[in-house]
Amino acid sequence: MLMLGIQFISWWYSAGWQEIIKSARRRIIKTYQLFSISLLLTTLIQPWHRIITYPGQTIGERARALVDNAVSRLVGLVVRLIVLFYALLLILLVALISGLEIIVWPALPLAAIAAVIRGIV
Repeated sequence: MLMLGIQFISWWYSAGWQEIIKSARRRIIKTYQLFSISLLLTTLIQPWHRIITYPGQTIGERARALVDNAVSRLVGLVVRLIVLFYALLLILLVALISGLEIIVWPALPLAAIAAVIRGIV
């Protein structure tokens, strides 16, 4: 039983802690990839859903196409900026929770021991 406890403590403060740090990093990267942030940044001023009006023959048709395309790009910019804002908020939240997990990790065995002692006493 003592050997099992020693092995647990050894794992907890070495390989276990390293795995928690790797897991936190993976969660942050997955959140970044989930929102395709690099793609959003490279297509920031692209037209929304590729809605493009092609200019016609007359000046009026060309002016209308110019306005339509500008509005489509503005809508694309606004939507992508909103998604980027929420993506960055979520990445920050995931990073904060992961950081808290890394900080609390060493104290968890002590908290479990304290809970058992308080329950017995």
